[in-house]
Order: sequence, then structure tokens, then C-alpha cells
Amino acid sequence: MSNSIRRLLTPALAAMCVLPTIAGCSAENTSEDSASSEQKPYSERVQSYLEEATSEGASETQIDELREALATGEVPYETMRGATQRAVDCMSNAGLDASIADVTQASGLEVPMYRASHGEEIDPDTGWEMIRACETSETYWLSAAYQQQPSAREQLSQYVRSKETELRECLQDNGVEADDDADGWELAELALEFSSAPEGGFDCLSTVGIDGL
Repeated sequence: MSNSIRRLLTPALAAMCVLPTIAGCSAENTSEDSASSEQKPYSERVQSYLEEATSEGASETQIDELREALATGEVPYETMRGATQRAVDCMSNAGLDASIADVTQASGLEVPMYRASHGEEIDPDTGWEMIRACETSETYWLSAAYQQQPSAREQLSQYVRSKETELRECLQDNGVEADDDADGWELAELALEFSSAPEGGFDCLSTVGIDGL
């Protein structure tokens, strides 16, 4: 995948995984740097996803769905779930044991995910390649567009801001004094900085129930 999409990932969000016998995996969870996410128009982000999907092997169906997102400004849940089902079917056809596993994020956003297992007959590297190929074909960029659409970002923003008091208390408990006028989102960004610190870090986001920005 290209670096511009990889930079969307943050440790606070669920990542894909594959284990020898069973795996809990998801259509890629994505979150841009919080500042750029708030400032960059959704249409520009979807346009970049569309260009990358077109050049990097996405199916015509995923490309068409990205075009629809560009035109309408949204990715409906039903569209995202259908794409996840296509990815699951792709994995199953490749010999993996795969199924949909819907997840509701802390903000309330429903995200279609999948579980995949390569069992003992397929080595882990090959299993990863199969999953990546199916994901690239059917869900990778569409999932970014789904989780970054304005309605999802607003839902997340409201949830994060509702955690202002808890975040401030957690930061204070860990010796960090924030500006008195900082809102919940700004406090969450501050908490994210400390959660990724190489030494002496602490995770106020998880403590208050925020699973991504």
C-alpha cells in the first residue's frame, strides 16, 4: 500500500491481524492525523483514495463505490458491509476460513469487519498475502472513506468532546496540566501525544474509553 494511506493509521485504532489458526481482523480502520483530518475537505481525501485505488489494484466495484462517495459525500453502511462481504468471499475462495464480524466503535459508529483464519495448511506469510490481496481488491480505500466521512467524524467528535472532564482528570492525575479553555478534542490530542511517548507514556484515551481519533 502507498505511504499516504499507511500514514492514516494510528495505534489507538484496531489493526488487521492473522494468527496460525484463528484471527480477528477488520476492514482497515483508519484515522488521519487529527489536525489534517479536521482541515482537509472530504472530497480531497476521497479523490486521493480513488486515485490510489485505481493505480494499485482495487476492483472495479470498489472504484465505482469510491466514485459514488466522491459524488454524494458519504459511504452508506450497507455499501461498506457489502464490500466487506466481497472481501470475505474472496478470502474463502482462496482457501481461508473467513466471516464478517461487525464491531461498534466507542463513538457508536458501526464498522463492518471480518475474521480470517489460515489454519495449519497455509503458512502465515501466504495467509497474509491472501488477506492483503482480497482487502486491496475490495475494501482498503473504501474503508478509509467510510470512517473519514463527515457524519462519522462528527459522531466521533461529539463523543470525544463528551469525555472532556474525564480526560482532564486523567491528564492531571499523570502530572499534565492542560489549558483551562481546552475542549475535549484538544485534550484528547494532548493525551495521544503522551500515549505514544517512548518512555513514561500513559494512555488516557483508553482509560476514558476513546478508541481512536
